[in-house]
Amino acid sequence: MDTLRLLDLEIDRPARRFCRDGQPLPVNGLSWTLLEVLLAHGTDVVEFDTLAAQVWAPAVVGEDAVSQRVKLLRQALGDDSRQPRYIRSVRGRGYQLCAAPKPMPPATGALHLRRGRAGVLAGGIAVVALLGTVLLWPRARPGSPAQPLLQRAAHYAEMGGRKQPAYACPVPAGVAG
Repeated sequence: MDTLRLLDLEIDRPARRFCRDGQPLPVNGLSWTLLEVLLAHGTDVVEFDTLAAQVWAPAVVGEDAVSQRVKLLRQALGDDSRQPRYIRSVRGRGYQLCAAPKPMPPATGALHLRRGRAGVLAGGIAVVALLGTVLLWPRARPGSPAQPLLQRAAHYAEMGGRKQPAYACPVPAGVAG
């Protein structure tokens, strides 16, 4: 169950993010951990002590800290405590999800589709870059062949002020020497 659906929310657990209608929602840190604990318990009531132990351990926190974090999570989800859609409070006990999270097939989620599109885009950019490199790479032009090796050797020998000894490779006729 890597990707879950909770009503209109899509939750990608390995990536630690979730979205509504393809738009990511700002949930991280303790709020994400709190959501994970609630998801693990489904629609069962999760008591204050359980939430405090599983979200804040080894620190010891009270009900106020738990309530404040639930408030922040609700704000991120766009949930209302008076008419909750995602998280409901159970007076004197704790909190529970309003609906059971459902597993999603890996390939159908909007987050996975977005990643797939990004991969295709990155692959396309790589292909274009490779083609551009191949097509624009400097090459010798067909009309101007490279200077023959012997001609270059004669040129450098002349620069040094030395005459080529007789036993050296003779410079062919027509080559400056």
